[in-house]
Amino acid sequence: MSSTTDRKNNSRNAAPRSLPDSDRPHASDPSWRRENVGRLLNDAIARFESGILRQMDAAGYHGFSLSHITVTRNLDLAGTRATELARRAGITKQSMSELIHQLEASGIVERRPDPADGRAKIVFFSKAGLAWLEALARPCTTPNKRWPASSDPTALRR
Repeated sequence: MSSTTDRKNNSRNAAPRSLPDSDRPHASDPSWRRENVGRLLNDAIARFESGILRQMDAAGYHGFSLSHITVTRNLDLAGTRATELARRAGITKQSMSELIHQLEASGIVERRPDPADGRAKIVFFSKAGLAWLEALARPCTTPNKRWPASSDPTALRR
């Protein structure tokens, strides 16, 4: 093995350097783990998304998950191939295929042959899916009116 490779491997396996006490998060005060921008944003997103599901359920659209919403969030009105939906959503083609199958069974989407490639299918909103999309727009846009204008991270707790 070359000396360059040895140095790279050794640097990966080296113990982390100690930080001075002034730069180290303090175990005696773990509040920094709960009170940081990342945690507050994550909590705000969780509240936002659970509100969407509650409002969709109240509008009569029962049994849908955030994964289903992710599919429709990435579906163009002019239709989108499943492989592109998977890429946009950051999930596998197999997972996307299962979600599309569920949405198709619920009448929200339909698959049609791709005129450019007879082997491929394009996913479209069905007529019922367009109504579903209208219902989804309400809970997705309402928080924009209530979102804190302040850049203060504690405003995200509201």
